[in-house]
Parts: sequence; C-alpha cells; structure tokens
Amino acid sequence: MAENQVKDDSQEIKTDIIGAVVFLDGARVTRMSEEISIDKGINILKVGQISKFLEKDSVRVRGSGKGITATLVDVEVNYVYKEVTGLKELDELQDKLKQLQKDRTALNEEKNHLSINQENFKNIVNNFTAEFPKFFAAGESELQNLKDMHTYSTENILEMQRKMAELDETIEKNSIEIDKVNYEIQKLGGQAQRVEEYYDVLVTIEAESAGAFQLNIMYQIRGASWTPSYDVLISETETMINYRADVVNKTLEDWEDIDLEISTATFKPVRIIEPAPWYIQEYQPYDYYAGGPATGRAMAKVSKKMKREPAKMDDLTTELAEPEPEPVEMKIEQAAFSEDSFGVQHYKIAKKMDIKADGSKHPVLLQEIEVTSTRLFYWNSIDQQLVAQEKIKNGDSTLLPGKCKCYVDGDFVGETSIKVISPGEEFKLGARRSYEMKVEKKLTKREVGKKGIMKGKLTNEYGYEIKINNYRKKESDITIIDRIPHSRSVEIDVDPEQKEEKRLDDFFFPVPTKFQLGIATYELKLKPEEEFKIKYEYKVNYKKDIVVDPPLP
Repeated sequence: MAENQVKDDSQEIKTDIIGAVVFLDGARVTRMSEEISIDKGINILKVGQISKFLEKDSVRVRGSGKGITATLVDVEVNYVYKEVTGLKELDELQDKLKQLQKDRTALNEEKNHLSINQENFKNIVNNFTAEFPKFFAAGESELQNLKDMHTYSTENILEMQRKMAELDETIEKNSIEIDKVNYEIQKLGGQAQRVEEYYDVLVTIEAESAGAFQLNIMYQIRGASWTPSYDVLISETETMINYRADVVNKTLEDWEDIDLEISTATFKPVRIIEPAPWYIQEYQPYDYYAGGPATGRAMAKVSKKMKREPAKMDDLTTELAEPEPEPVEMKIEQAAFSEDSFGVQHYKIAKKMDIKADGSKHPVLLQEIEVTSTRLFYWNSIDQQLVAQEKIKNGDSTLLPGKCKCYVDGDFVGETSIKVISPGEEFKLGARRSYEMKVEKKLTKREVGKKGIMKGKLTNEYGYEIKINNYRKKESDITIIDRIPHSRSVEIDVDPEQKEEKRLDDFFFPVPTKFQLGIATYELKLKPEEEFKIKYEYKVNYKKDIVVDPPLP
C-alpha cells in the first residue's frame, strides 16, 4: 500500500542525457532534468523508462534550487516489466524494409549494367586503338581522330567511374538503413506483442520552501564500449599517430548533443590470485591390461612409443585475444587529456557528440600524437629482400591494443594490430620492401669431398661474400642476418663450432654482432653512399659413409 502511495504521489519529470563517460566495457551517463516547480515539504520526483541495462546500485542524485534549500531523503530504483502492443509500428517497419530491399535490388542491377557498359566501352576503345595504324597508313584516317578518341574515351571512363562510386555510396547507405530497420524489428520481437523492460527512479526530497528546482542523475550502464584504432602517418624522422576511439552504443538510449568523455577504466573487478604449487613428477603411463601404473616391461614398451616434452610456461597461460577513417590533413580539435593516480587515462571531447544506440561503430578522434621515428633496414639470406621499418618512440599516452593502419610518406602500406604500448616505449611499424639499399650475396669458395686429417672423414669448405651498398644520402642502420649449417649429429662437425677453442674471427670478417646456432646477425651503421662487405667461411666435416640431410650446396 505504501509503495502504491509513493507512485501515486510522484511527479514525473522529463530528463535529457547531457553527458556520458565511455569505459572499455560500459558507460557512466548523466541526465539533467528540465527546471520544475516543487512544493514546500516532501516531493517525490519520478524519472521514468531508463534502460534495462542500468546498474541498479550505481544511481547517484544531485539537485539545486533557486533560492530554496532542499534535502535528499531517499532514492528508489524500481524494475518495470510489462507487455505492450505495437502492431501498427511493426507493419510500418516491415513495409519500409520491403521498399529498402527493393531499392537495393534495383541499385545492384544498375551497378551491374553500368559495369557491363564500362567493359564494352573499353573493348571498343581498345579495338579502335589496335586498328587505327592500318587506316592511318592507308591514308583513310588522320592522327587527330586518334587524339579525339583518346580525349573522348578518357572523359567517358572517368564519368563511368564517378557514377560507379556514387552507386557504391548509395548501396552502402541503403545497407545501413536496412540494418537499422532490422534492428528496430528485432527490438519489437517480430510480433505484435512485445515486452518492455526498464527502470523507474523515484527521488524523494524535502524542500524548506516552494520554488524552481533542477535534478541531476548519474548512473552506470552496460552495453556501451569503445575500442582503440590508429592511423599512423610515418616519415623518416617524425611520425603522427591519429589515436581514435570506435564507440559502440547498445544501451537502448540514444546520446544526442552530449558531452562525451573516453576513459581507459573498466567495469570488470580486479582480483589478486595466489598461485597454487606447480607439482611435477616422473611420468607413469597407465597399464590398461594390468589396471594400474605400467611397470617393468610394459613401462619400457610405452616409453619407446611415447615421448613427452617438458611443459613450457607459455603452454600454461592463456593470453587474451588482441581485440578505421582515412588520414586527415586539416587540423582537428583534439580531446583534453588527463590521467589519474591509478594510471587511468581520460579524453574529454571538445565538441558535442551524437552517439545513436544503433550498435555501429562511431569513430571519435582522441589525439594527434607527434612522436619521433628512425628508419631501420633488414636483410636476411632466406628471401634476400631488403625491408624498411620505422622504430617509433611513443609519447605520453598509453596506446591500448587495437587495429592500426600504416601510411609511409602518404602511401598506405598495410594494416596490423598493436599490443599495449606504454608511454615512452619504443615499437616498430610500417614494414615494407625498400630499394634504398642493395644487398648481394655470392659464393666465393666451394670445395666438396676433400679428405680430412682424420681417416675416413670428408670435408666440404665454403666461402661467401655479402656486399651492402647504401645509396641514401644519410647514415643508415641495417641488420644483416645470415646462417651457416648447425649440426645436430655427433657424426657431423661444423667449423666454427660454438666452443671456446674456436675463434669466430678465424672464419668471419667482421665478427658478427651475435652468433648462435649457426645464425649470424650483423648490426651495421653505414655512411652515406658507403659500400660494405662481409666475408666468411665455414667447413663441414663428416664420415664418408654418412648422407647429410638436407644436402649441402
């Protein structure tokens, strides 16, 4: 009875969403009421139909009155569940969907027809170009005709391409409208009768006098999220990172003309987990015939058939899966950046934003980050391609995992993903083939089947030269990676082996920066237009009755 009395005495007020802070897995929404009149004494204000994704315990209320003093008495959050009919609304949506689908069919037919015409026109132009020399040689046509045909064909092809681009844009808009209508039909449940779920918030205040009053409600809500995306505009010394947030709103509440803030905080609780002991023991396979652990001969049989490898730490941990707009040349107003004492970063968007509850991605520019970059070069003897890549030093922002489009000197070179990059951390992006240097490897020595010092041994000797030419006008860093054979057999020896008595400088000039398992790595710094050579030799010693696999050069 008391609950019904509260509802009957309540004054329903209209509120608008004026702000939202979007977290990685949720949002905090702020609603502001219109200015209302309240009476002296107890007033019950009702804010109705808040999304069912509301976090009930997160509701916080503030208010202010003009020339009056009011006290917050109580805040009650009630879940409402009711069935409603919407037959007319559903019919209208179904009709709209049919018309949109009909329009899409017509657009696709028009696009197909235009594509056929474009191909036929190209064939006509190609045939005219191929046959023209015959008529020109016979004096039946003039060179001006060829020029006129070239001008005419160029204009027509450009016009067809323009129409094709317009059709693609119209088809894309049509598809978006179809998705929206399907979403609305899905919300209705596809039937005339549907269920509505929402929350009503009842705010009880006590005013010392009557007057104008305004209410402010904040709450957390599920169904909103954002993911990072990046456009990285790379040059040799400076790199611009366009840091964007792709905001998704599935809260069932449209955000129109709001103050938007992006936060790296998360709803998920954080726990400290104490690891349990990691026990290991000798493997004892089960003997199915004896009904117990295998022993003796059975153990020996199993051990020959089965070979267990030691567990690795990487196999015992689970790694989270690593969760777009063209680059812009004009200056875009960036979000105001701040960071709290816990390392959570906030980006307050300067202009008002509209984020519809349509479930699609809404890109929002957070920052344009200017950082330093250095061009590095790599070459390995497997594919023998010179690869360029930028080493970038991050600024003051933490870059979260996300998709990353890379542009080098204005050209798109590919899309990749990045992991978490801390402030000041160095990372590498923009790998592509380069022709700014030239690396050549050639065989300089090959002696096969020489009799060794020890009886019954054969020796193969090889020598190679790697020549690097820096055609750039700048001093450049390049990494050269090559390899020699590494023996896994006691019957085969490779010099230089990784033993203290073997000196690398007897085989390599210069000595590699790193040499392990036969892989030689050189970290070189070449002067402008410098030519540099790496020379090395190695020997393979083996018994004459052994077949080396894979075969030696």
